[in-house]
Amino acid sequence: MEQLEQIIGYTFQNKKLLKQALTHSSYANEKKLGKLGCNERLEFLGDAVLELISSDFLYAKFTQVPEGELTKKRARGSLDFHSIFSLAKARI
Repeated sequence: MEQLEQIIGYTFQNKKLLKQALTHSSYANEKKLGKLGCNERLEFLGDAVLELISSDFLYAKFTQVPEGELTKKRARGSLDFHSIFSLAKARI
């Protein structure tokens, strides 16, 4: 973990959370860490955060578009990574 931190130039505050974030479910299963020992719960949370950010962006950008069309745009992935990153950064 320390080598990763040196490479990216960032020190993580919660090493346990970092380890969980980097642990794939197949590895957790192989090492008998259980369902809570992998990154799936964090992935679930991250997906929800990205959905919230993209919903907020689409809602603000397309003020005259009805809910069903906004849902389709979100499902199609009408946002690029740069847009999502910019929105998330603005919220911090």
